[in-house]
Amino acid sequence: DFTTILVPTVRVAGTVLGPDGLPRAGAQVSLRSLVKSSAELTSLGLGSVSNATSQPDGSFAISNVPPGRYSLSTRVPLMQAADARGSVLWAARDLQVDGQDHTDVLLSLTLGVSISGKVRFEGTSPLPTDPRRAKVMLTSTPVTGGSLVEIAASLVGGSLVSVDADWTFSMKGISPGRYRFMAVLHGLLDLALPATEGWFLKSISLNGYDISDRVYGVDSDRDLEGVIVTFTDRPTALLGTVRDKDGRPSPGFPIVVFSTDRGEWAAGSRRVREVAPSSDGEFKIIGLPAGDYYVSAVTELDPEDLADPDFLEQLAAMSFKVTLAEGERKIQDIKLVGGWPAH
Repeated sequence: DFTTILVPTVRVAGTVLGPDGLPRAGAQVSLRSLVKSSAELTSLGLGSVSNATSQPDGSFAISNVPPGRYSLSTRVPLMQAADARGSVLWAARDLQVDGQDHTDVLLSLTLGVSISGKVRFEGTSPLPTDPRRAKVMLTSTPVTGGSLVEIAASLVGGSLVSVDADWTFSMKGISPGRYRFMAVLHGLLDLALPATEGWFLKSISLNGYDISDRVYGVDSDRDLEGVIVTFTDRPTALLGTVRDKDGRPSPGFPIVVFSTDRGEWAAGSRRVREVAPSSDGEFKIIGLPAGDYYVSAVTELDPEDLADPDFLEQLAAMSFKVTLAEGERKIQDIKLVGGWPAH
């Protein structure tokens, strides 16, 4: 048995204004729910996105909006860049919908931020033949799951561009906010299953600081130039065998490896990984960034647990630590003693 509660839906309406303060027609306005979990994504749809187009007087309206937290945004391409800062106008604001109509929302367009950089390779393997298949992404941060659905939803509030033939890239019209930088060489599906050979993402750096797997604040008053995306053909490798106290292989225990730096505990982070051992108890994780990690075996694992700081905090107390250097291949067997991992 379960109980349902009827809740009112509301109308969100307002006006889009150009930089000159005049109404702007033809602007695509998107209302996206700021979801917290994949359960909400499942019930609300892919990021619960509703769209409307502004009328000649700049007005827009979106009906049947359920209660929740939302981001209301619009991006308008320009025929010619009026400023070196980019060729897209943007406007955005957050809304809390609680049963009352919002009918006087103003979206004032301003020039977006530009982000540009280059892809580099460290190694001797042949370079990918088609740079255009490589993608550089900004994902918005409210989504906490790590599946392709969550990643696609978070891209609604971010941006994705292909790399040019000279391995450079440029994003224009980025609205200020908090983002995570990501990059893949062969398409979006790489995010679902990290590669096991070839080139691996090593870092995404700006002014010598690695900003991959971390939230980075994009400000409205400056463009970001000189972002360096580095791939390497010498990835780290952590491998070993899980055995019980009598030395028998124990394939039924998922292995969780996560950074000792709590600032890197986030959905989609390359520094939070899990792997299921094979039938002989062997496991292998390739492509972890160099650094210090907790390693643990668990009896069961919900994928969303990997994005739950409370879960990882509890798991850290029963884990042991390993350190991976650049390109290091480390063998680390795990022995279960009384249900706890030991090395």
